[in-house]
Amino acid sequence: MAYDSARWIVLARDGRHSTLGRNTAPDDAEIAAACAALASIGLAGWLVRLEGDTGRVGRR
Repeated sequence: MAYDSARWIVLARDGRHSTLGRNTAPDDAEIAAACAALASIGLAGWLVRLEGDTGRVGRR
């Protein structure tokens, strides 16, 4: 299966998320900044890679 796009997000424990990169992985500095921002408000999170045409989910 060919993917139209890939993006990386940080998904916080409470469901909030932020995109870190599209079609290229975020670098260590971007990941560290996201970790620090989450820690500063007492949250943990996950680095998630999304693949596919995520902009067209549910559309025909």
